Amino acid sequence: MVRARTITPSAYASMNNVPSSAAPSASPLPPVDAPRALDAGATLRASHVTGRIGDWLLLDDPVGRARRADGCVLAPDIGDSVLIWACANARAGAADDASGAPSAYVLTVLARAGAPQAALALPGGVVFETGIDGLRIDAPRIALAAHDQIDARAPRVDLSAHRACVRAAHLDACAQSIDGRAHDVRLVARRFTSTIGRALHTLGHCFRRVRGVDDTRASRARWQIDERAHLHARDVTLLADRHVGIDGERIDLG
Repeated sequence: MVRARTITPSAYASMNNVPSSAAPSASPLPPVDAPRALDAGATLRASHVTGRIGDWLLLDDPVGRARRADGCVLAPDIGDSVLIWACANARAGAADDASGAPSAYVLTVLARAGAPQAALALPGGVVFETGIDGLRIDAPRIALAAHDQIDARAPRVDLSAHRACVRAAHLDACAQSIDGRAHDVRLVARRFTSTIGRALHTLGHCFRRVRGVDDTRASRARWQIDERAHLHARDVTLLADRHVGIDGERIDLG
């Protein structure tokens, strides 16, 4: 009868010529869902904002200061009650961790301090400001895109821009009165048609050049020149159905 032999760790080490004292003692691996050392003991608690220095929010809390979390879209203001997350070793004047992450964050605003306005800060420098005056959007660039139609209605619309560009296949504008002021106006059109009940022009100097035909038709026409009038043409024809009158101190013919 053969008896089973039990091999102890020391015997296994002697078989491989390795002293038992030289075998390393491996520490147990932490579970996969174990928190980081920085997050261990992290707490959530309420605090109040006492000031602001750059992107930092000063708090009446032992942590001293905190950064606004990306998920905190409502920008905290001085006096607001906020919910903060702080790691276990967070204290006033403590340095950030090795990754550069702050040791405390402001997660959300619990209660406003009574300010009539609020600001929603989004990534990319986009800010929505609301108050008693309405809504203000502050962003590096704003683009409106609609598949069908964009409607805007207001008793008054004010537009101010260094440069404006409007491009449309068909532009239809209707107004009871139009008042425009410009330093320089340049209009280029293939065809220009205007129907005006009454037109009054007051010009300093007027220069007209017509390459083709200039045809003027009116029930009555009158020209009043204070100084001198000069008419030059290759051929001139004056026709009158009834009467032609020429009056002057001196008349030269030929």
